[in-house]
Amino acid sequence: MRRSIAVLALLLLLLPAAAQQKVPQKPGPPMLARISEVKPGTLTADHRCVLILPDRRFHLERATRKRAKDLTRKVYEGEFSQAEWDQILAMLGDKDLKALSVPAARGVLVVEDMDLVTINIWRDPGYQTLEFLTKRDRAPYERTLKPLLGWWKDFARRGLSESKAPVDDSCALSGNDNMLFAP
Repeated sequence: MRRSIAVLALLLLLLPAAAQQKVPQKPGPPMLARISEVKPGTLTADHRCVLILPDRRFHLERATRKRAKDLTRKVYEGEFSQAEWDQILAMLGDKDLKALSVPAARGVLVVEDMDLVTINIWRDPGYQTLEFLTKRDRAPYERTLKPLLGWWKDFARRGLSESKAPVDDSCALSGNDNMLFAP
């Protein structure tokens, strides 16, 4: 009888400790979203890229490129305010944006009036990718994209202090960097 009581007491002591143990969680995404924009000029192209990280931080890169190489690249990092974070989460969680599906622009060799915008948004279990080679390509989706692209335009123009952080491979340009652009 004493032994049963001792075992029961031991179980009662260990039960709360076992309940407090954390169940291993699936790791989250390395970034919630990525927006990358390339605007070619006469001799160079401007590239801007922001990574929106799950801990309210951001990583922004601004580069001037010529012949697929960086002439300059600056990195900026910081943290979003709570109000801005809430705004970003609301935009990324918009049901129309979640449902948006854009046909991939593959096999295109020459692009006139290029204004390449690529948006990647984490949608468990992978990323939703929206890629637009020109403003004309974005036009049918303007109503859905306007809040996010308006925020991006304002954010990319901010006067931020340059960071000593390294460039991030997630901001590297993809195969579309090698296309020919007609003036």
